[in-house]
Amino acid sequence: MTVQNFGGHRFPTGAGFRRGFLEFRLLDASGNTLWVSGAVNAWGAMVDNNNKVLATEFPPGNVPYQPAFLQPHFGSIANPAITTQQQAQIYEVRATNEYGQLTTATTRLFGGAKDNRIPPAGWIPPYDCGGQQTPATAQSGTMINGLDQFTLSRVTAPEGISVASNGTVTIDPAGAFSDPDYCTPGGVVGGGPSGIPGVDHVLYQVPVSALNGGTVAKVQVTMHYQSIPPYFLRDRYYDGQQYSHPWSEGGVVGLGAATERLLYATSHLDMTISNSIPQQNNLPNPVSTNWTMDIGSACMVEAPGASCAPAAPKPSDLPERKQIQQIFNRGGGQ
Repeated sequence: MTVQNFGGHRFPTGAGFRRGFLEFRLLDASGNTLWVSGAVNAWGAMVDNNNKVLATEFPPGNVPYQPAFLQPHFGSIANPAITTQQQAQIYEVRATNEYGQLTTATTRLFGGAKDNRIPPAGWIPPYDCGGQQTPATAQSGTMINGLDQFTLSRVTAPEGISVASNGTVTIDPAGAFSDPDYCTPGGVVGGGPSGIPGVDHVLYQVPVSALNGGTVAKVQVTMHYQSIPPYFLRDRYYDGQQYSHPWSEGGVVGLGAATERLLYATSHLDMTISNSIPQQNNLPNPVSTNWTMDIGSACMVEAPGASCAPAAPKPSDLPERKQIQQIFNRGGGQ
C-alpha cells in the first residue's frame, strides 16, 4: 500500500495527539470481513476482527515507557510488514514526561517515544540510511529563510537517529527513520538536494490460514484521521480525577466541574457527519463516524462478482486545487 503526503508539512501535523492510521480490510464476495488491520469500534478505539480493543490503544502512563506499549512503524528494518490483526500502521508522535512515562500533557513533554509522521515531498533527510551525509542530504551552512538546512532537517526528522559524542551516527533499526521511504535521499538538482517523494509504502503479509477458509474477493483500504484519539480523552479524565480540587480545598480526589463538563460534552457529540460539499460529492458519505474522519481510500477487486465504489479524483484534479494553480500561474509562480 502506498500512502502519499500531499501536504506541505508532516502528516499528521499540529497537536501531537492527532493521528492518522490505515484500515486494511479483506472481504469475501458477500462483503464479510475475513481479515482486518486498523478497524475501530463505536468509540474510536482500534480493534481486531473480533472487536477486541488492541492493547496498544490504552498504554500505561504510570510506568516507564517501553516500545511494546505502542504500535511500531511498519516499514522500518525491524518491522518490515504487518502480519496480524493486532498490528496497524499509525502515523503519530508520542512523547514521555520527566519520569520517562508516556504523556499527552503539553507542558510535560520531555522526551520522544515515537514519531513516524510522513514528511512532505521535498523534505531533505539529514543523513542517508547508513547514517552518512552526502551531497543529496541536508547541507550544513545552507540557509533557508534564516535557518540552517541541516539543523532544520535534523529537528524535523522521524525518530530513530542517535549521535554519539564523537559524532558517530546510529540509525535504530526499529525507528521510523530506518524506513527507506524516509531515509533514502533524493537526487541533486541545481547543485542542491532535491528531497524525498513524501510517500510511505506499507507491506501487508496475510497468512492464508488467517482467512479461515475464506476467499478474498475485495481489498478495501481507508486512511482514518483522529484529532482526539481515545487515549487522549482517557488522560484528560485521569488528570481531572487527580487534580480536580486544589490543596486549599482539601485536595479531594474526584471529578471536578471542568472534567464533568468534558465528560458530558464528549458523551453527547454527534460523530456522524455527512458530506455536503458540492465540489466534493464523490467523497464517502458519511465522512465521519466512530470518532474518525475518512480522508482517503482505495479499493481493489480480486474476484468476479465483487465491485468497488467509483474512485475519488486525485487531489490535483479537484476544482479547488485547479483554482489555486490558476492563481499561482497568474502570479508568475511567485
